[in-house]
Amino acid sequence: MLEYERLVQQHPELVERLPAYPLKTFSGKAAPHPDTKAVFFCFRIPRPDPGMLDPRSGEPQWTEAAGDTVWLLVGLDGNPLTAEPASFARQR
Repeated sequence: MLEYERLVQQHPELVERLPAYPLKTFSGKAAPHPDTKAVFFCFRIPRPDPGMLDPRSGEPQWTEAAGDTVWLLVGLDGNPLTAEPASFARQR
């Protein structure tokens, strides 16, 4: 059985909430403890890239490479637990 199917069986309420999650949600992280009730997210936020100027406007183009990586552990209640990757192993 795929992990997604197992997750949906254990938490059917997530099916309605998944469309609100960021696009490209496709990977996960092992729970630090068996009783962990959270979802792990890692995604990039694009920013203007001064090294890539639009030829017409001269303005920086927005790229993921110039952006920030965000790591987020969110409880199933929707509340963020942490945004610090080093603390994920300590979360329950």
